[in-house]
Parts: sequence; structure tokens; C-alpha cells
Amino acid sequence: MTAKMYPHMTNHFALLLLAALGVAGCGSEDGPSQKPAPPGSAVLTAQARVLDAEGHEALQSFTSDGRMVFSGESAVLSALAAGDVLIVSVTDATPQGALVNVESVVREAGQVVVASRRASLGDAFEELHIDYQTTLTVRPPSGPASLAPGFSPLQAVPVEQQGIAFPLRLEASDAGGSILLDGALSLAPRVDLTIDVDFVQLQLEELSLSFGARETFSANFTATGTKSFNESITLASFPIGAPIILPLPTPVGVVPVVLAPTLSIGAGVSGTVQGNVATSVAQEAEFEVGLGYRNGSFGTISNSDSKFNVEPPTYEAGVSVKAAAGPRFEVLFWGLVGPYAEAEAYVELAASVEGPPPCVRGRVDAGLTASVGVDVVADFETRLFNEAYPLASFDSCNNDPNAPRPAATWARSYGRDDSPGERAKAVVELSDGTFVVVGDSALFGGVTGFAASMWAVRIDALGNVMWQRAYQRLATLGLTQGATEVDGGVLVLGAAGIMKLDPGGNLLWAKTYTGAQALDLASIAALSDGGAVVSGKVGTSTQAFAMNVNAAGDVQWAKTYGGADFASVRATRDGGSVHVGYIDSGNGDMYVVKLDASGGVSWKRAIDNAYDSTAGMFPNPPVPSGDRGYDIAEKPNGGYVAVGATYGAFPIPEPASGGYYAAWEVDLGGDGSLAGGSRVHRAPNDALYTSAYAVAVRPDGSNLIVGQRADQATDLLSNEDILLIQGGTFAVLGGSGNDAVLAGALAGRASPLQLTRDGGAIVAATSTSFSGQDQFWVVKLGRTGNINFGYRTGLAGSSYTNEHATSVSLSSGATDIAITSVSFAPDLSWETTPEIVQQQAP
Repeated sequence: MTAKMYPHMTNHFALLLLAALGVAGCGSEDGPSQKPAPPGSAVLTAQARVLDAEGHEALQSFTSDGRMVFSGESAVLSALAAGDVLIVSVTDATPQGALVNVESVVREAGQVVVASRRASLGDAFEELHIDYQTTLTVRPPSGPASLAPGFSPLQAVPVEQQGIAFPLRLEASDAGGSILLDGALSLAPRVDLTIDVDFVQLQLEELSLSFGARETFSANFTATGTKSFNESITLASFPIGAPIILPLPTPVGVVPVVLAPTLSIGAGVSGTVQGNVATSVAQEAEFEVGLGYRNGSFGTISNSDSKFNVEPPTYEAGVSVKAAAGPRFEVLFWGLVGPYAEAEAYVELAASVEGPPPCVRGRVDAGLTASVGVDVVADFETRLFNEAYPLASFDSCNNDPNAPRPAATWARSYGRDDSPGERAKAVVELSDGTFVVVGDSALFGGVTGFAASMWAVRIDALGNVMWQRAYQRLATLGLTQGATEVDGGVLVLGAAGIMKLDPGGNLLWAKTYTGAQALDLASIAALSDGGAVVSGKVGTSTQAFAMNVNAAGDVQWAKTYGGADFASVRATRDGGSVHVGYIDSGNGDMYVVKLDASGGVSWKRAIDNAYDSTAGMFPNPPVPSGDRGYDIAEKPNGGYVAVGATYGAFPIPEPASGGYYAAWEVDLGGDGSLAGGSRVHRAPNDALYTSAYAVAVRPDGSNLIVGQRADQATDLLSNEDILLIQGGTFAVLGGSGNDAVLAGALAGRASPLQLTRDGGAIVAATSTSFSGQDQFWVVKLGRTGNINFGYRTGLAGSSYTNEHATSVSLSSGATDIAITSVSFAPDLSWETTPEIVQQQAP
């Protein structure tokens, strides 16, 4: 084997969190008829003893204090005495084998009882040579695992396709004060390991290890009172597959050397607080760390890349706090010591109280640290890097009006008195920082009925109602579909028409649109000239449809584009627009079309989330999945992020003949090609129904995705939660009832998510949790998607990066169609009835 000092590792472990990996050694290059070369050799010390087969069968128990109980004798046991070193292979009692110094041997009642303590490699070996390459194959779970509450094991999935999210919650309180850390850690790890070591006269000669991961760490921290704390939790700890047993020849027989790859994931928070403090940080990072040893010296490799979103802290405190989370990978010899690599994402807060008058100066830093080391015979440890980033500062001592301020966070539900229910469809932030929420109401003129009116509510930056009006439902408007701000007011889209309201809710104009075939409008986006681009579908055998209207609502162009429908449209920086929806291509695919300002096609794409239904266990061709696009957003550096739902037997949590509806995220280049891959999100792992309905892209390129989750089909439309996805982490918004973002058949046909000018985001949902019937539920999130209230919780889950997805270019263009607009403003009436407002946070 070639020694690798600074390893570009060629052996890839199919590392799987909470799954076991089978081991198959590589045969000799001379062909299958040649006997494989041994993986190394050893020379034992005079006191070393290798437990024989009869002894392994007789071993009943091995306790943590070193007490071994055998049901009978064997040749080795009969000769065993105090001072010997016993080498034990893998058994039920010793899942990682054992290497122990024997302190006493007692024979009584047909049993042999051995008292022992852990031994070192030098106690057992004068020489130990390991020269071994291996291919690890995914197998069903076999090893034990220690899991955090709410986290369930997964079946086998190759690590390159797998990411796991762990919810975090650490809290402590007493008479002096309280602290709370909640959030999530997601991890998609990768490991390269080369076992090529020589111990000659207890000298390490060669060894190499490389460990990397993509991760997201979100941390929401609040503390109050006077308190010191040091809280930690192990989120998961488990063997990475079955132990590797290397049968090494020695002059006196074969010795089983047991290697146990293990992974643990932990989190903690520590420090002191005197007063009140709150902050939130979301970090997305990739890292790789490595360790190499050859000819008496160590070498390392390391690289990292992080980006952050931070909520500027609120301080009324002197504080020194650090919260951290991350993984540690190590390869243990008989469960003892070995090479390791670890990384930790962290956020630190520091502030001091000054005065008089009292004021606070403080800052938030975050970063990523990594270490590698080995403790086999050589003892080595080094910190590879500590990439620290100053994220935010706070200084109330100078009253700087430009000092960073936290984004407002709050949650309120809105309903109409005597109405059986309201369903929120869209939210838009106006240029003054206020919001307009629109949807359907089941009340008008004292008469109740499904979607009897369109209800618009204008609220200030903290959710207080400024005005609210219900507009009579007319067939010429149709169900509420979306809203967008334009010069002079807000355009409200219905399935058949558009109405323009001024900032006070007064009707400026209203028009309905008809053609030779029925139109179904779905989404609207403002253009810089005061007009808008609208998308949807047309006809009974539907085709995707788009049109442009000017500031007065008159049609400038209208075209069809093949496919089946458009669910969402976004204006693009080049003056055109991008549309996403569905194309019927057998199983059905996401349909993405980029248009120029005149409606001409720049490109068309059908995107199929084709998948390997066997999780790589069998060489089957990829299977087409059933896919649909619901929203799309342009990235700051070019390209697009599209989201939707995909259906298939994805290997999360296991390959299955049945399928799952899963939230789907696609990273596209500027031409619609797959730039960053296709990711499937399942939260939690056993949920059968998740979808992604809306996406917002922050200025730094990170995403916030909003969708829905339901455990079973019976939960759809009756017991759903609102799903939030950031990077690979998950959270849900939901109370005791049904909480949804455009669930069911209406999914993706509005704009329920928008980034806000203060750096946060706002979600318009529908909830029965607070009144027993549908109401608008508006949740204002901070810069990191945070809000500290009881209806937001972290969630375990999985993210699957699908290398089999395809983006196929389509050649057909556009077809002009005639659309007529007719004003219906004179026929439209409105009313104001008392509203019901309930506040959930802060």
C-alpha cells in the first residue's frame, strides 16, 4: 500500500449515521484465483494471549469495570494467569473486542471469572504492522446507538446522499436565573480512512485519516437573571457499522485486531449572565480536516468555508456565553484509542454593562474550529483552525441610530367576527415597512359561504391592524391567489382577475381576463414600470400561461408555453421573468421557463428527480419520480432556487416499494441546468407527506423554505404543521390544531413567504389552533428564521442529495393568444366588520 502523508484519500467509507456498514476486503490484483494477502502481521509480547474459539463461545459477560465471566474452560483460559494480556475478538459481550491486562483469575462453580483492566498496544505487541484497504458496503443497522429524544434511526443510505438534522434544546434555571439554547444541527459527513500503520518497537510509522462534512448550525439563545452555567448534551453516539476485524498472522497464530469507527455528535452552552440577553445565529459550513503521519512527523490538511446569518443581540446584561455543536469521528483499536478528527461550530456573546446611566456594549462572534489527533502509541493533537467571524456589535452607550437592531418577531392570528373562517393566501411588505395580507373569507353581507369574499388586512410592522376590508366575491375575480406592491398601491390577484387597491384599501381598478379558453391565474409579480407579469394555466387540457399587464391592468402580451401549468412567477433582474410549475411527461416533472421582457422564451427545462430506489444496493437504472414545482427565486450571484414536491421511494429512511411525498429543493444555473444538485428533505424521517411551497433567498445566498408536513394521509388538511427549512435544519410552526401554508390542491398558488426590509421574513398561513376555525396566522421571523415562542419547535429529519436528478432542455417556444380585459369595478362592493385578533408572541 502506498503511504499517504497528506492524503488525497482514495478509499471512501460509505459513512452512514445510525446505520451499519459491512466490510469486504479488497482481493489481490493477481485475480480471484490468488489467495488474498494478509492485512498485516504482528509479533506478540511474551505475556500476550489470544482468546481461542472455545473461549469466545464461553464468554458470557464483560462489565465496564473489567469483570469477564466465562461459562467454562478453554485451552487459553486454562493457562491464563495474573499478569497476562488477553486479546479478545468481537462477541455479543465485547462488541468492539477487548484488550486487557489480567489482574486475577478465579475458577468456581464451573465458571471462570477474570478481573482485568484496559491494556495498551505496547502491553500486547512488540511489533504491529497493518497494511489494509477496504471497501465498505451499506448493510442494515446492526450496532447500538445512543439517540437524543425525537431522533429515530435510519436505514442504509450512502453518506454522499445523506444529511441528518438534530434538534437542540438545552435549558437550565434556578432562583438566580435561566438560560435556553434551542435550534438545530444538521450534518452530512464524509470520511476517508487509510489504515497503513507500522509499530516497530512501539514506534508509529504511517497513518492517515480525513473527515469532512456539510453542516448547518442554528442557535437561538436567551438568558435572564444572574447565572453561571455549563450544560451539554450528546445528540447521538454510535458505531459506524460493524467493527473491522483484521486477522493478522503472528509466529504463534492469527491475532484478531479490531478497529471500531465511531461517530458522536454533541452540543453545549456555557458561561455567565447578569441581566437579560437574546440573540440568534444560523451558520452554513463545509469543512475537511485530515491527519497524516510518516517518518516521525505529522502533517495535516484543513479547509473550511462558512457563511452566517445573525440576529443582532438584545442586551440588558453583562454576559460571556458560548454555544457550540459538532461531530467527532474516531477509529478505535479494541474500543480504546486511535486517530480522530472533530469539528465544532460555535457562537459567542460578550457584553459589559457600563454607566451611569446604565448602558451596554457587546458583540456576537461565530466560527468553526477543528482538531485532529491520535493516541495509539504516538500521542499527538493539534488545533487545525479556529475560523472566527465578528457578526454583530451592540453599543447602547453612544445612542448610535445606525447601530444594528434585531428584526421584529411576533405572531398574531386574525379573523372576522361572525365569520366561519378565513384562509390566508399571500402577504406583501409595502415600501414603508407595513404589510398587506390577503385571502378568502366565508362572510359577506351577513351571508356565510365558502370564499364569499376576498379579505385584505393592512398591519403595521408589529402586527397591529391599520385597516381591513372584505370585497364581495364575484366570479369575475375568483379565489384569491396572490398580491404584489406596485407604484400607488397593491395588486391583488384572483383566479380570473386583478384588482388594485391604494394604500388605504380603496379600490382603484378591477379587471377580469377572458380568452377563447378558460384562464386560471395563479401568481403575480410586479415589474419596474408599474405593471405586472401573471402566470397560471389555460384551457381544459391545460397549458402553462403567462401575460403582462401595464399599470392600468391592460394586457400587453399573453402567451402559452406548453407544459401543464405555472404555479409561481418571479420578476428577474434582467427585466424578464422566471416561471415554475408542472409538465406532464409521464410521471410528471417540475417545469421551469425563463422569459424575456416581451414574453419570449430564453430557455425551458423539465426537471426530474429520478432516484435509485435501492439506495445503491443493486445496479438498477434510476426511476423517474413524480415532481411538481411550486416556487422559484433568483439567487444574488445568478441562477435560481426552485422548490416543490417530489414523490418516490427515496431511500429515506429506507428503500421501499411504496413512496413518499417530500419537500424538494433544486439549485439551478442561469440556463436552468442543475448547478448545485437536487435535495429531498424529510422531517421527521418517517413523515409521509412534506412539501416545499415557497422559497426566499437572502442576500448572502442562503435559503429559507416554507412548506408543510403531515405524518399520514389522514393528517392532510386536518393536522398539518408549517415546515421551515434552513440549509439542512428543520423547524415547525404549529399549535394544537391544523396549521398550513396553502395545503392540498391550492398549494403553491400564492405568495405566503416574503423577506422583509429589516432582514427578517414573514409567513402568511392559515390556522385553526387559536379559535377552532380557520384564521389568518401571520408569523414574523427574525434574520435567522427565529422566533422564540411555544409554537415553533426544532425537528429531526433527513436531507438526501440526489445525484440522479436531471434537467432536460425543451425546444418548443411560445404561442400568442388573445386575452380580453373587462372592468368590473362598478360592480364590486366592500364592507368592514369587526376583526378578532389574538397575539401569540412576543
